[in-house]
Amino acid sequence: MATARVVRREGAGSALGRRLWERVQGLWQRLIERMEEEILYRRTLRELDQLSDRELQDLGLARSDLPFIARRAARRRS
Repeated sequence: MATARVVRREGAGSALGRRLWERVQGLWQRLIERMEEEILYRRTLRELDQLSDRELQDLGLARSDLPFIARRAARRRS
């Protein structure tokens, strides 16, 4: 039976591990940012949804505009 011999340069594994760890950290960070953005979006949409039709009309908005406005506000603040 033949055996494979793996030859590594010193430090190559740790560099690969470090890059992998940095990528995992980046993914987690983006996930957390997206979750915070979603929470902010829902909070903003809930607040806007509490406005009466008259208040929305005074602001020049339609109820159908609210999701777009809330999403844009959440992206800007996060």
